[in-house]
Parts: sequence; C-alpha cells; structure tokens
Amino acid sequence: MASAPGPAGGKDKDKKEGADQSMIGTYKIVGFIAGGKSSQVWEVQAGEGQKRIALKQLTVEAMKDPEQLAAIKNEFAVGKALEHPNIIKYLDGHWGSMFKKEAYFTMELFMAPNLKAQLFNNLNSVQVRFRRIVESAAMAYQHLHDKGFINRDIKPDNVLVNKSGELKVIDMSLAAKPAGALAKALNSKAKTAKGTRSYMAPEQIMRKPLTFQVDLYSFGVMLFEMLTGGPPFAGSTPNDLLMRHIQESPPPPSMINPNVTEEMDRVVLRLLSKKPDQRHKSFNEFLAEFRRVNPWKEEVVEKRELTEKEKAEQEIGDNLGERLDSRTDAMRTMLGIAPPKKKPAAAPPPPESQSKPAAAATPAVPARPAAPMAPAAAAPFPPGMYPGGFVPGQFPPGAFPQGQFPQPQFPGGQYPPGMMPPPGFYPQPGYPMPQQVPGQMLPVGMAAPWVGVPGGPGQVAPGGATSGGPIPPGGSGPAVPGAVRPPQIAAAPPAPRPAVPRPAVPAAAASPVPPGKPAAPPAKKPASPPAGDAMKIDDLLGFDDLPSA
Repeated sequence: MASAPGPAGGKDKDKKEGADQSMIGTYKIVGFIAGGKSSQVWEVQAGEGQKRIALKQLTVEAMKDPEQLAAIKNEFAVGKALEHPNIIKYLDGHWGSMFKKEAYFTMELFMAPNLKAQLFNNLNSVQVRFRRIVESAAMAYQHLHDKGFINRDIKPDNVLVNKSGELKVIDMSLAAKPAGALAKALNSKAKTAKGTRSYMAPEQIMRKPLTFQVDLYSFGVMLFEMLTGGPPFAGSTPNDLLMRHIQESPPPPSMINPNVTEEMDRVVLRLLSKKPDQRHKSFNEFLAEFRRVNPWKEEVVEKRELTEKEKAEQEIGDNLGERLDSRTDAMRTMLGIAPPKKKPAAAPPPPESQSKPAAAATPAVPARPAAPMAPAAAAPFPPGMYPGGFVPGQFPPGAFPQGQFPQPQFPGGQYPPGMMPPPGFYPQPGYPMPQQVPGQMLPVGMAAPWVGVPGGPGQVAPGGATSGGPIPPGGSGPAVPGAVRPPQIAAAPPAPRPAVPRPAVPAAAASPVPPGKPAAPPAKKPASPPAGDAMKIDDLLGFDDLPSA
C-alpha cells in the first residue's frame, strides 16, 4: 500500500509521529497519480468495496500561502458549478479546521493520460482522433463560458483522453469571471499575469482586461500543437517567448505538416489573431466553422504497433538481410522466424537474332587466319560484284571464296597507288599478281603477296624443281599441278623483290622527279590524336585503308 509523502523538500511536520501515512482524512490511499509544486493527486478509496475516486491535496508548504489556499478553494467552487460529460466531476471539499489544517477535494476518477503526454509519445494516435478531441474539448469550454467563467489556462496538460477518444477537462484553478464593464472602460491592469507562457494570449500577457477570447487564443495554440506536434512559438528565454506571442505572426500549420488543409490553416490562424475581436466570438461559432472543414488532405490512419516477433523480424531484416547461412538460420529458429523465400530465377534474356547484315556500319576486327584455305569450287560472280555486296578492299579476310577471285578492273591488272588487297588475302594460282608501287609499304599485318604462292621466287615445286625468275608484269608464276602451299614462316626473310615497272600515271597527277632519285609517295601528315586519347599501334592492326568520305 502506498504511503502519502510529505511536502516537497521535507517531511510533513504537522503529522504526528506514528500517524498512519496511508490515509488522507477518511480516504485510504491506493496509488499516486500526479504531483506539482503546490499539490498532489492520489487515487483513493473511501472504504472497502467503495468506488475509487481521485483526491487533490494541497501540500503542507503550500498551505502556508494564502493565495494557494484561495486557489484550491476557487477551483472546487467553479468545478462544483459545472455539469458536463467532458468536464471532470467534482465531489466533496475538505478544508480542515482550526485544530487540523488540511485542504483537499475529491473528484471522479478518470484513468487516462493527458493530451500533452500523448502528443509527445504518439502524435499519430492524437491526429487519428483529432476531430473528436477538438469537438469534445470545445463543447466543454463553451459550457464553462456559459456558466460565466474564463479558464485562463487551456493547454494539453489539462485535458485527459483515453484510447477510445473519451475526453475530460481538468484543473479550474485559474478560472475567473470576465472583466466587468467598469474595468474595461478604465482599462485597468491586473497585478500579475497568470497562465502558461506557451499558451497565453497577447492581452493576457499585457495584463489587459480579459474576455472569453483569451480562451479561444489558448485553444488555437493547442490545436496548432495537435496538427504539427509543437506550439507555434518558442523562445530562448521566457520573456522572449512572451514577446513572440505579442509581436510575431504564427506560421500556418501546413508549413510544418503538409497534410494540413488550407481551410484548417484559416481556422487556426483566426484563433491565433493578435486582436481579440478578430477571433471567433465563442466556441459555438468556432465549432460551426470547424465542422465544415476537412483538417487533413489525406486521412490519417492509426499506425499499428509491432509485436515482439515482428520487431525481431524487422531487426534481422535490417541487419542480416536475406542471408541463408547457418548462423542466421539458428537465430531465426530461436526466434521462431521463417527463413526468407527464395526469389524465382530471372528469365534468360531472349536470344539475339542470328541474322545479321552482311556489311555493318563499323565491322568488327576479324582474326587473321593462320593459313590460307584450300581452293573450293564456287559459282562465278558478275564482273565488279563481290559476294555479300562488298566493295573491293573492304570485305573481311577469308570471306572471299577461294579460287573465285575475279580479274581486277584496272588496266594491266594493277591496283592504284595506296590500294592493296585486304589483309590476309592471297591471290590464287592462275590469276594476275597485283602490282606494288616502289616505296609503297604493305598494310599492317599483311605478308608479301608472293610468300607461300606456288611458283613464286624461292619456292620449291614438287619434285625439287625451283620456279624460275621473276614474275612478268600482269602475269603469275607457273601453275604446278597438285601443288600445296607450304605454311608461312614468319622468321624467314622474304625473297628479293623483282623489278616491277611503275604503272602509268595520268599527266595531270604526275610530278617531275629529278634524275637519279627514286620516286617517293607524297608525305602525309598524320592527324594528331585528341588530348588524353593517345593512339597505339596495336589499335590499327587488322584495319584496311578506307576511302575518305
């Protein structure tokens, strides 16, 4: 059984030694509910089997302050005059006697946390019940005004709300009658400004004569806090906070919570007007406007709290992902969590089309064949037309059918200067040998045209006969029946080149050459590669000289 503690800062000196600490008057203490600087609230019971009620007691230290004693008596008197389902019901008051000093009163017991604690712990739950809470509180304060009292201390701390949304307003300790006509005419100021700084109206801070609009301002601050999670003003010092209430305009709630509608912004900002006559005239007027407004752009839904198993699953998912090793399996087994399902294998991509165009915009570099293929019989092609639509000098090595090389379409079977057969191509026996211009270099990766050709210089025919002298212009070496080309030997030096007469050059393109000096092709200045993209010689292997566009 709980015992009643003494006042803050020391023991209850008025209680005799050995007195029953579990009793307050004739009420038996069941448990502690809340406490402040000047008062404490207890859960008590009048007797065995009796209904439990709440008891608010003034501390012994506060009993010495006449103002505190007057405040608790005033609260009970105001509360006793009220009768509303959303206002806590006041029962009995006990003020002691000249022999026994005590001050307490009893109320109905409503076991529910206050709205301030719920805003801090579960704002989402408050916003789900927002409309019901606002309407119930507004009706309670309207009843207080109807009885002729101003609360002067409306704040979430003084509103109790249970899980079902049932609401009770408590604490009428600062309730007072509004200023009379004479006080308004004289604009007389109160001695002190009473209230809670975060919820005080500007005229309340400046100690002007109070009207019912004071409570509407404090109610607007409470609505702002329910919509956004915090009050509209905050200050570094108490005086700074009070000055903000007087001078600064509050931000619209939707600036902090985008889910708040513009219509709800207008309602709250009207309650928070600096001038009392710009606010609603009463809570009834406020309710009439509030009931036509949708406070949320998207309906707020209650967030279900996770069970211990769901929290464990979430933690494993965050920390371990979808691992399936023995350690995580053991943890899942211990917590009773099923292993994650295996994801279905992704479908293989569709096979690429096998049909490709014969000539691509940028042909891939083909591998150079190790040795030329044996001749194969094939149907001849029309003059000037190669298989697959290739232009002379552009088809890939090895793509041209062996033994079907057509006669070149140039005079004397010669290629123009700078143009040679594709790399890796070798003329077949019985076809003219392309002529080489003196001083002209072979394309990279291409062997001399006569290397490996039967009957060429330095080649041995079957039976040991060596082919004769140089190949005449426009002709080829003698054909040896059944001869097979020997493999190329890269290390063997090529045979001396025979003298080949230069092809005829048109007069317009000819240039005078001094006697005694060999003709050399005109020097071409190589194009410099772009900065940071240096070209390597290996990058040129396997490419043909392509005509300029």
